[in-house]
Amino acid sequence: MPHRVLALLSKAWKTVMTHEDDRECSRLLREQAQIACACAAHLRRTIAHDKDRIIAFEHSGDAVEAQLGELLDRAFILRHDKAQLTALAYELDDVIDRMRKVAEHVAIHRPVFTLDDTPHLPQPALRLLDIIVEMTGKVETQIALFSVSPLALDEIVAVDLGLQELESEADHIFHESETGLVHEYRGHKNVGVDRMVDYLALKELYKMLEQVTDSANHCGSRVKSMARQEA
Repeated sequence: MPHRVLALLSKAWKTVMTHEDDRECSRLLREQAQIACACAAHLRRTIAHDKDRIIAFEHSGDAVEAQLGELLDRAFILRHDKAQLTALAYELDDVIDRMRKVAEHVAIHRPVFTLDDTPHLPQPALRLLDIIVEMTGKVETQIALFSVSPLALDEIVAVDLGLQELESEADHIFHESETGLVHEYRGHKNVGVDRMVDYLALKELYKMLEQVTDSANHCGSRVKSMARQEA
């Protein structure tokens, strides 16, 4: 039987099968995305000043990823490729893990990120936090669309375009912020230890926040690629 015919039969088989493992896989991916959204919202609400709660979100995400791994190990036929599903779960986990790193960084450098004993971050960092909230929300929407049948490819692609636009904005903020830091601190000939710590802490914060947006964008690209393979 020609390879093309076999491929079409395989695709038809996966389409008509309503497998319990597929439903559970979709549920776990949606749950992982929801945890990422809740983590991002809390990170923004607390201005990254609640490390313990962010770590709790990470542990919840790890537990869901482990459940998904067990399901993929035992499942026989799934709607989507196992390797791609594993990669998507890993990328979702990476989003949460990077948010945890941001909260830990802020906790370590708390004197740098407080003003009159009140949590404080520069405006570019706040905008990056807003972008993270928007991007995790879009990833959650993508995964919800990805879980339905028939597949809403056009909507998934449209959401991915929004993710790319937000990622481009995050890149711009990151580069502008780094340039601003260099100009600000280069103008001081006698930079003391405290000023140097401030510079390094801010520089690393911008980098870490931008990396969260990178990870969220990778999730969107993965979902779009998988959707195109099925369409």
